[in-house]
Formats: sequence, structure tokens, C-alpha cells
Amino acid sequence: VEDTLSVLDNGGSLNIINSDTLGISKGIIIDGNVNFNAVAFEMDCSNGISRVVQQIISREYLWDKIRLEGSAYGGGCSLGKDYSYMYSYRDPNFEKTYEVFKNAGKYIAESKYTQADIDRFIIGTINDIDKPIKRHLLTRIAMRKKFNSETKESVLKRREEILSATPKAVSDFGNILENVKINGFCTVGLEKNIKNCQILKELYRID
Repeated sequence: VEDTLSVLDNGGSLNIINSDTLGISKGIIIDGNVNFNAVAFEMDCSNGISRVVQQIISREYLWDKIRLEGSAYGGGCSLGKDYSYMYSYRDPNFEKTYEVFKNAGKYIAESKYTQADIDRFIIGTINDIDKPIKRHLLTRIAMRKKFNSETKESVLKRREEILSATPKAVSDFGNILENVKINGFCTVGLEKNIKNCQILKELYRID
């Protein structure tokens, strides 16, 4: 991705190859042997349960499906207040990866976690929240909290929701996620990999 951006910075161009269909899902053609995939969707994920589910999807579901089974270098998930996304990087697949993204809600909804399992994810979630913050990130975090109208009270409320997460609450969140329309896919990859993909409605090339 950084190499792609550097091409644009140095005078390269981004040309539309096929845009006769006005679609959401897009492909960006570059020189490379692997793909970078992402999907974005709208869903209000401002409560504490969403942070626990984010931990499960990133650390367990995507790790198993994308990295171990799919041989990608890795992937992750971010569930936010206004928008959410999942991604994979250095991924030999894309259509299979899209199916993994789309089935995340079903995986969570059908989970059979015990409270001990959820407690483990709670610990991981709190560990991410309480980790040391690098100085150069302080302004970014402050701006994000300002734009999201976060207060001390809302932060403490979300923390309590995280600490009180249960298997049922996680499963219920999965039912909601399963019914969210997830179709805004994007793949950055090699032309032979993505040109004939029916999922991608618009293709662009970086020259």
C-alpha cells in the first residue's frame, strides 16, 4: 500500500478501466503477487460489547480463517461508532476472504463460549485500551474523542460494559452483525487475480 501511494506522490496516475457499472465494491490493480482486502460497513458499535467482539473477530476468527487457513500474513477488525471494517494483508485470496468477512456475524452469533472464554477476551480488550500511548498519538486520540463527543462518563460506561460482557451478550451482538449488509469490498492486487472477479464492480489501475 505504501508503494502504491508513493507511485501517486511521484506523478503516477489512477485510471478507471471498467466503470460502466456504478457499484460499491472496487478493485485497484498494482504490480504484486498478493492482495490487500478490506470491507467497510455502517453499524453503531459504540458500546463495550462491540469492543469485546472486535477482539474475538481479530484475535480468533480472522486469525484462524485468514492467516492459518488462508495463508495471509494477517488481518484485523475495527468496530467503530459510525463505521466499521475488516481487512487482510498480503493475502493470496480475495473472494474466499470476502466470504470470511461476511460470515463474521454468523460465527459470533453461533459461538458457544463459556464465561471463562469471554473473560479471556475481556482481558485482551482491556489490555489494548490500557496499553501505553505514544506521544505522537495523543493529539489524534484527543481529536477522535472530541469528534465522537466522548466524555469521561461515556468512557467509564463503555469500560463497565466491557467488564460485564457475557456469552449471551456477545451472541446477541453477533445476531445484529449477521444482519448488517456487508458488501463494500475493496481489493488491491495483481490484475490476473481480480480482473474477472464478479464481486468487484469497478476496476482501477495504478500506472
